[in-house]
Amino acid sequence: MKNIVASVGLLCCFQVASAQVGIGTATPHTSAQLDISSTNKGLLMPRMSQAQRTAITSPATGLMVYQTDGTAGYYYYNGTAWAQLGGVSGWSLSGNGGTSSADFIGTTDAKPLSFKVEGGLAGYLSSAVNSITSFGYSAGFNNTGTHNIAFGYNALRTNTSGRFNSAVGYEAMRLNNTGSYNSAFGTFALSNSTGDDNTAIGYAALTATTTGTDNTALGYLALRSTTTAGFNTAVGGLALTNNTTGGQNTAVGYQTLPSCTIGTGNTIVGQGAGIGINSGSNNTGVGQHSLFDLQTGNYNTAVGVEAGPNAPGLSNTTAIGYRAAPTADNTVRIGNAAVVTIGGYAAWSNLSDVRFKKDIEPEEHGLDFVMQLKPITYHMDVAGLNQHLYGKRAGALMQDATFAKAVEAKEQVRQTGFSAQQVEKAAASIGYQFSGVHIPENEQDHYTLEYSTFVVPLVKAVQEQQAIIDGQTKKLDEQAKLLDEMKKELELIKSKLR
Repeated sequence: MKNIVASVGLLCCFQVASAQVGIGTATPHTSAQLDISSTNKGLLMPRMSQAQRTAITSPATGLMVYQTDGTAGYYYYNGTAWAQLGGVSGWSLSGNGGTSSADFIGTTDAKPLSFKVEGGLAGYLSSAVNSITSFGYSAGFNNTGTHNIAFGYNALRTNTSGRFNSAVGYEAMRLNNTGSYNSAFGTFALSNSTGDDNTAIGYAALTATTTGTDNTALGYLALRSTTTAGFNTAVGGLALTNNTTGGQNTAVGYQTLPSCTIGTGNTIVGQGAGIGINSGSNNTGVGQHSLFDLQTGNYNTAVGVEAGPNAPGLSNTTAIGYRAAPTADNTVRIGNAAVVTIGGYAAWSNLSDVRFKKDIEPEEHGLDFVMQLKPITYHMDVAGLNQHLYGKRAGALMQDATFAKAVEAKEQVRQTGFSAQQVEKAAASIGYQFSGVHIPENEQDHYTLEYSTFVVPLVKAVQEQQAIIDGQTKKLDEQAKLLDEMKKELELIKSKLR
């Protein structure tokens, strides 16, 4: 009887061992060999210390335990070593502990590491062979060139074969295609396509350039509109902001050369300097608002606050000093209307080399011209002159207390000189082409006199007077000689009468 019961028991054990097992359920899932079902209890794995875990002899692949000390948690044997579930072997979304200098995120082969957001490329790290680094949605998306760096949304988005580019900022260098050796730092900076060797730092700096090369823009909207131009340097917000095709310009200061579109070869330094220049070229301005009124003129030089021609198209002028304002082409102005004296420690020298003079003839006019002149004394109307020179801006000039005081002091000075209009009339009356009178060339210009030029007719007048004196002296000498002879004859007659 006992043998029969034992045989039945062994048969039952064999059937249980070879069938699915359900604990807490009579119908284990078809995919599970063991199905544990409960609503108020869990599965308790073997618990042990780290020392006990590591002491397990020949652990099977997949063996799992719970470690109670050290970095507590579930550990499994992966076939070669113990690994923690959710530990340093796989980075957690809520942070990781127990890391070491040997831990890293990346690849162990030569393949690049990509990061994606919503399926779109958001980061790209390549090996040193290609040296491509990008972070930001679609940054460097189409890149095939080498040694490029892109940080920011759409930075270097369309770059293909361009090399050695650095783009940092939202859509920085977004349109760059084959351009190389470019650097862009700032939102929308340097939307270049094929241009090389450009540097843009600041919001929308060089944002419109396409094929321009060797441009440097530093500041908000600096060189914003430049497309194909090259060799421009703009430092300061809005510097050269409207330049399109003008090249070889240098603008340093906030809003310098902001209206220059096609002008070339300008060098402007100072806040708001060259603010009106659009197509003018080869001008040099140093000082706040220098060359303020210039638009199309060329080859002008201005040094000083608001110094420069007072007409938009003047060329080849030089202005030195606060509000020094040349009024015609080929003129030089030093100082403004409030200046009382101009001098130095040596006489002014003019060119006077006969080797460079032609059509030489003796001066004919002297006394005839000098005798027509009418010397006058007067007070200078400086305020009226400023109104003529600066127009609507004259009022702002007088608001400067120091300048207004200088104007008042100069207007009190009793001056001696001539009226240029009267000198012009006197010369015309005798047919004399006197070069000492400058006749206005435009509405902003005014009469001037070159007083040094008066030396020539004055010398001629002195020579003419001397000739007259010499003639009179000769006549007097002859008359004196005649008197001496008459005296001798008279004395002879007297002696005979005795």
